[in-house]
Amino acid sequence: MVRGYRAEVDSQRLGYTLTAIIRIRPAQGQLRSVAELVQQTPRS
Repeated sequence: MVRGYRAEVDSQRLGYTLTAIIRIRPAQGQLRSVAELVQQTPRS
């Protein structure tokens, strides 16, 4: 019996880039610190 299956695709070798869209809901009073953290996060 097959219980699962997955495929791992190397998107870069296919010429695709990966983009992620996330939603952030900071706690009250934390918006500024979240914005600073985003600015410090490395981008490729």
